Amino acid sequence: MDDAPWSVRVDVEGWAEWRLAAGDRVRLSAASIAFVGGSSRIVRIDGARKWYTKAIPVELGHGEPGRRAGALAAFLDVHGVDGGVRTSGAAATVFEAQIQEQLARGCAALVTAVRGEDGPAVVAAATSLLGLGPGLTPAGDDFLTGIALLAAQPHSTLSWINPLIGQALDDGPERTTPLSRATLRAALRGRARQGLLDLLRVLLDPAPVGDELLARQLRLHAGPVVGIGHTSGTDILSGLLAGFRLEEELRGFM
Repeated sequence: MDDAPWSVRVDVEGWAEWRLAAGDRVRLSAASIAFVGGSSRIVRIDGARKWYTKAIPVELGHGEPGRRAGALAAFLDVHGVDGGVRTSGAAATVFEAQIQEQLARGCAALVTAVRGEDGPAVVAAATSLLGLGPGLTPAGDDFLTGIALLAAQPHSTLSWINPLIGQALDDGPERTTPLSRATLRAALRGRARQGLLDLLRVLLDPAPVGDELLARQLRLHAGPVVGIGHTSGTDILSGLLAGFRLEEELRGFM
């Protein structure tokens, strides 16, 4: 596991002897995390090494956002996981088909709203995506996380959308899970798992890079991101991809 917002990494070989179980009571303080259920263990955090997110300026030259988006799209075509935002066949159930249809409609509505600089439509589209899909971080939220993370970086032309996504989240916090709310709020501030930030740093590197090297870097850094959750990694990257394509358009490169 890599560093991430609102998380603590503990150096243990295994958790079995701690006898932790879902529903155990936990006592939190600035100095420790104390398990008071089946285990009486304490994780000290007052001496932990702190991890900080570093902003990544969006300073790509003419045509580069689109080229990097194309490389990311090619990676997802091969390695992306279906079942969330991405689909490549008929859904197994009527319910899944309806979710896929709503995800596609919500993602398209968000892109259209951003392209048209329509603030109320951005709020409406973000609201429609919140909590949409199964799991601890639903696919709709993951898509929003990807685009919000790019928008939060310095000099992004998308920066204006994050307060609107935040407004949608504030207006309907009950629409999604606590974990997903925390993840999305962190992304709105430019914070995410270190592996995702490493990938974003590769995609936003203003130095010239050839197609072959870019593809190799994507395999190295996007591969672990795809492994997040069941479809979460792919859904986050799909949001990031949409953001890069919008950066290309809004900068007048297309």
